[in-house]
Amino acid sequence: MNKKITAAALVSASISAYILKRGFFNPGAVPVLLYHDVTDGFYWTFSRSTTRMFKNQMKFLAKKKFRTVPLEKVFSGTEDLKCFSITFDDALSTVFSNAFPVLNEFSFNAEIFVVSDYVGKESLWDVNLGGLSKLHMDWDEISKLAECGWGVGSHSCTHRDLTRLSPDEVKEEAQRSMEEIMKRTGKKPEFFSYPFGRTNTSVAKIVENCGYRGALTSYPHDNFTFDPYRAGRRPVYLYDSSYDVYRRVLRSSWKNMPYDFVGRKVNFFAGGVGFYKEKILKCLRN
Repeated sequence: MNKKITAAALVSASISAYILKRGFFNPGAVPVLLYHDVTDGFYWTFSRSTTRMFKNQMKFLAKKKFRTVPLEKVFSGTEDLKCFSITFDDALSTVFSNAFPVLNEFSFNAEIFVVSDYVGKESLWDVNLGGLSKLHMDWDEISKLAECGWGVGSHSCTHRDLTRLSPDEVKEEAQRSMEEIMKRTGKKPEFFSYPFGRTNTSVAKIVENCGYRGALTSYPHDNFTFDPYRAGRRPVYLYDSSYDVYRRVLRSSWKNMPYDFVGRKVNFFAGGVGFYKEKILKCLRN
């Protein structure tokens, strides 16, 4: 009995400390879902959904009368409680082949964040455990999505952890990717997504100075406030049901708190990809 009481006390203390430090999820912000891949293939990550799962999730939201809005609505604000945004980091080719038709079926749109140096190439920036790499969209596919009303933003040039780079390197990642996307699509990318969701005050300021309207991370530093250059999103993982995704698009502080709590732990390990990749390459060189 004492062990159960002790365990309950530890859980309670952990949750209380989290709430005091991070706060409940900002109920005033338009919910933004973060996906990475929609694929029926296998590789070692929870940051993906199967085509069937994704379709069921979108069908459930459509049945509940939700609709998607472009990211500018997230940053300008809206009182519509039945709206949300969808984003896809990395711009993988399976998003075009699998997610795009599903979203078309339900009249939903999304924003893709492009890693400009890897367009049309394999995801060699990733650890790719077991040699299972992923293919990025090519420029024709990206342009097609833009023509169909999707937003196209920058996810840097090389998908490196910007918090580990010099200010000049961060500026190049943000500026050069913007220029390449504008050159290829004819439209200036308005928004930036931080690789691995990792940023800090210095990185955010550089991205702002490069002319982006806003920038998104996975989880905001502080849930109480809305920072346009560290805007939060609600990631969707392989283990999430349609109802889990539905709860994520609700503007309910307490309903999103458990997802935020668990998601920060998952994202902590995802943020180590750049570090692991660096160490693996160093070992191979030696």
